[in-house]
Amino acid sequence: MKSIESFILQTFSNEPDLQRFFLVKTKATRVGKDFQISVIVDFDGGVTIDICTEISRILNPLLEAHLGETQYYTLDVMSEGIDSPLESYRQFKKNIGRTLKVITKDKNQLEGILKLADESQITLEISTKVKTKIIDKNNTQELVIKIAEIEKAKVIVIFN
Repeated sequence: MKSIESFILQTFSNEPDLQRFFLVKTKATRVGKDFQISVIVDFDGGVTIDICTEISRILNPLLEAHLGETQYYTLDVMSEGIDSPLESYRQFKKNIGRTLKVITKDKNQLEGILKLADESQITLEISTKVKTKIIDKNNTQELVIKIAEIEKAKVIVIFN
């Protein structure tokens, strides 16, 4: 039998009703004889309780068939919180236009507006403030960062 995580990953890839969502991560932990299964999802339009319920209703019978009717499990379907790091291309794409804090693998810390994202890189618009005796001026530059070089990226929540 395939691991539960592999089964869920394959199910999100193959099940037509799940393909519009994207799996961020999944974890299955044995608790005694049972499993505690956590599935963290995202959706281009944001994750609601109704979406979590829909995914759970799709996954439950498939998990039951995969694990067998005698294997007990608990399934939790949830979204990652707003303060969770971005981990997949689709999460970057979904957050275009928002301000990110990015830490690269060589420990550079950057903050800027996410302008573009594709499967291999992102583009941040970085602003630097130049202050002289006469004027205050913001200079902006676009910086391309390979996703493979990102250690951590988070959306900065700005309240207006």
